[in-house]
Amino acid sequence: MVLGLEITPAIATALYTALLTDTGGFRFSNTSARCLAVASHLIAAGVEPETMYRRIYASVSIGRIRLLSEALGTVEVDSAIGLATIEVQAGQLERHNVIPEHLDGVAEYPRSIEGTRLALLFRDLGHGKVKVSFRSIGSVDANAIARRFGGGGHAKAAGALVEGSLAEVKAKVAAAAREVLLQG
Repeated sequence: MVLGLEITPAIATALYTALLTDTGGFRFSNTSARCLAVASHLIAAGVEPETMYRRIYASVSIGRIRLLSEALGTVEVDSAIGLATIEVQAGQLERHNVIPEHLDGVAEYPRSIEGTRLALLFRDLGHGKVKVSFRSIGSVDANAIARRFGGGGHAKAAGALVEGSLAEVKAKVAAAAREVLLQG
């Protein structure tokens, strides 16, 4: 019982989903001993970790795989400073019958490239707007860079909506990222 409430299997599942997704499957730095202890209690209350993993991370549509395949073809890496970028063109989501939430995790691919300290996902929304997702490793503050473009978030993950064409926004944001990466 927590706060005088019984943790039912449905409540445990909802809470475990939040923990699992917020910690990136218990991989990110916010995975603490307390977080894992809470997960343990939720499992004892009826959560099935394998089922949750499959439901959240291992059950995707063919459209999402095709979109990911196209996006991976756009990866660019500046290994000298640890910058990697990936793009999603306007109309790609619709063409593959994919929703924006299906892009969750796409920025992890360039971030996972050896030596990368900052990954940028550029999603062209059309109509002169580009959504930029910033994902960092180590001491690079993704939030500080996103704030330069009117966005925000936290040190390891942030975002911004930037006006301009995909090429313009990519050039502008990548230049700011290079400046930060060269400083540290």
